[in-house]
Amino acid sequence: MAHILPAVPPTFLTPAVLKTFTALKRLPDSYHVWHHLAPWTPDAPDFLVIGPDQRALLVIVSAADPAAAHPAAQLLLMDEEHPGLGEAEAAVLADFLQALDLPAGAEIGALVVFPRIPHTALTHSRPARPPGEPHWAGAEILADQDDALPQETLHKEPLRKEPLRQEPLTWDSFMPEAALDEMSLAILRRRFTPESVVPPNLTTRQPEKTAAGLTDFLLDYDQEAALKADLELDTQGAQLTDDFQLNIINGVAGSGKTLILLYRLRLLHHLYPASAFWS
Repeated sequence: MAHILPAVPPTFLTPAVLKTFTALKRLPDSYHVWHHLAPWTPDAPDFLVIGPDQRALLVIVSAADPAAAHPAAQLLLMDEEHPGLGEAEAAVLADFLQALDLPAGAEIGALVVFPRIPHTALTHSRPARPPGEPHWAGAEILADQDDALPQETLHKEPLRKEPLRQEPLTWDSFMPEAALDEMSLAILRRRFTPESVVPPNLTTRQPEKTAAGLTDFLLDYDQEAALKADLELDTQGAQLTDDFQLNIINGVAGSGKTLILLYRLRLLHHLYPASAFWS
């Protein structure tokens, strides 16, 4: 399974996002997946997928139903109050990518997933992808492809066109050709997971010497996994009286134990602001 953060999906996910979470988790363990959590940056893609070769894909999940894919329905919805199919999701992706200000030549894939719409309906609705627009993928991409194809066929060379697909969809099909360099990847992660960004005054590590002038840091994978483990917090505070489960983090001095505790407290407060835990 892929390394996915958080490892257990929060209960507040919509059914469509939860289906996508489950499908991404089935990717091989050479993949890293982040689910967007930070409530203080709501207009963001739902997932960031980094492949073993450091190709990157941003994924946003649409709640559109099958009726919205019909061309007649799209003509009725195309106004300011009711954007056409995929338009709202495309706008979020475009704004997010523009704000990254990546180095020249860096490329990130963008994908809108429609868990409630078959891919054939999407391809009839949009036979070709307009230049600069994100890719679309229907419900088939969320199927357990291990049951349908041999393992060696799952992650073939990325498709470079937008045909009317007959073959099963794969996440790799929507990734760009080029891998991200370390600088671009760091910029992307800082933007997508602001809850894991550490200012230099909260760490004893030496500042990074980078061309982009980045002086802050990211929690490492183990620290971020600890930060995002067991994020459920009962609104009524029942865990304080009925659940005495302890999560213990071991580490040497200076390994970030206190930092993880503080960051976890901040994240839980933003995720569950109405909880009696804060009373």
